[in-house]
Order: sequence, then C-alpha cells, then structure tokens
Amino acid sequence: SIMGHKDMADQTAFDLAKAFVERIDKIKAVHPFIRKLTPEYIASMKIGQYHPGAARYYKSVGLMK
Repeated sequence: SIMGHKDMADQTAFDLAKAFVERIDKIKAVHPFIRKLTPEYIASMKIGQYHPGAARYYKSVGLMK
C-alpha cells in the first residue's frame, strides 16, 4: 500500500486505503508498473507494518485476516 506516518489518524489511513482500493483502475492507468497492482496484492505486501486504520479497512472488505 502507500506509506503513512505511524501517527497518522486511523480514520485518515482507513480513508486512504479505501480510496486506493476503490480507485485502483484510475491509479493503474498512471504507469505501466502500477498496472500489476491489485487490491489483494496491496493488502498482502509484507514490507512493513500496516497502519491500524489501513489494516482495519483491508479486513473490513475481506482482503486481510
């Protein structure tokens, strides 16, 4: 997903994750590399900790356990 500061408000991180997933088609049109992204892939990346707000969104739509 996108990076966010650990002190970011949970609701802001939730809203950003939601917007990213809901607008993935528009985001994928920006660059060829980004076209490979899917909501499932975004929620499965293990390069760091997910912000609690983003994780809450991914869990709410079934992308994360």
